[in-house]
Amino acid sequence: MRLKTLDQVDQFLKIVDSCKGNIYLTSKYGDRFNLRSKLSQFLAIHILLDEQGDDFELHCIDYEDHDRLNSYLRTHSS
Repeated sequence: MRLKTLDQVDQFLKIVDSCKGNIYLTSKYGDRFNLRSKLSQFLAIHILLDEQGDDFELHCIDYEDHDRLNSYLRTHSS
């Protein structure tokens, strides 16, 4: 998933901040960013706005968080 607008960034971060458990952005090389950390969020947003954003996957620990993020991704994917 690649974010394309600042509106998408704001919505995405609101959903991440509302989640209960840890959410990880993971690269195909095994790099992991815990999106519960504000510093990691800044790095992740840079990645998701860049062309390499499609090479990363989101992983949720909590099932409700997983459903919440999947719902957002289904409605905002391009």
